[in-house]
Amino acid sequence: MLKTEIAGTGPDVVLVHGLGASRFSWRATVAKLQTRFRTHAVDLAGFGESETPKGFSSTARAQAAVVAEYLLAQGLTNVILVGHSMGGAVCL
Repeated sequence: MLKTEIAGTGPDVVLVHGLGASRFSWRATVAKLQTRFRTHAVDLAGFGESETPKGFSSTARAQAAVVAEYLLAQGLTNVILVGHSMGGAVCL
């Protein structure tokens, strides 16, 4: 399960960090966006406070599958995905 911080109200924006980072890297972005959007800053699997599932391969494809599971679990169907560096590949 991904650790996330959710802030604000409005259309959903999911923020995906780059390699070696965590959801903390989005703090200034969240502060600006949360006045108009509901932001979801995620820690990818094995980063920040998210655990690494046993046998998990930390490829962009595997991370994308975990993010997709999060979206489904939250009932999010119409979101804006924003990724930085490796997070961009995950979003694609």
